[in-house]
Amino acid sequence: MSSRSIDLKLLECDKALENDNVEAAIDLLDDILEEKPSCAAAHNTLGWIYKQKFSDREKAEYHYKLAIQFDENYGYSYENYMFLLRDLGRLEDLGQLLEKAEKVSQVSKRTLYDEKGSYYELLGDYKKAIENYKLAIKMSLNNDNDDLKDHIKRCQSKINIFSSNRVLKAIRVLFGSDDI
Repeated sequence: MSSRSIDLKLLECDKALENDNVEAAIDLLDDILEEKPSCAAAHNTLGWIYKQKFSDREKAEYHYKLAIQFDENYGYSYENYMFLLRDLGRLEDLGQLLEKAEKVSQVSKRTLYDEKGSYYELLGDYKKAIENYKLAIKMSLNNDNDDLKDHIKRCQSKINIFSSNRVLKAIRVLFGSDDI
């Protein structure tokens, strides 16, 4: 199968998914992988299907890893794998993937910094989260950044909540009272 026919099958696959014809999309991807088992785009799309349509996160991860293994510069695989790891709460793995993805030019920088913001927010480092959400806005090529602005507001709110609690805890320790 030529790369042109692979590209055409990938386009057909996208159209099938737009029409919610998952079975046809999988058949097309299977055809591609039968001819070219190292096709990163096909593995990435299969990973997306398994995660989004079947909630089979193990198979999704398997295909994202293969996509990255076969083409270390295919940005969509990193992005989709980041979302999966975040959703699974596997922060150590996510941190490692973010480091690797930062070196890949085809990874959307807006997406990268948005996910780094999420990563730091989940770790409780709200200042670093805000820094990364701001970088995501800076790297954005459109004005639709309300989600990022909401993330920043949420982190600022968390800073206020938790810094207040720290002060309250310090007062309790100083005065030896749980009544405060």
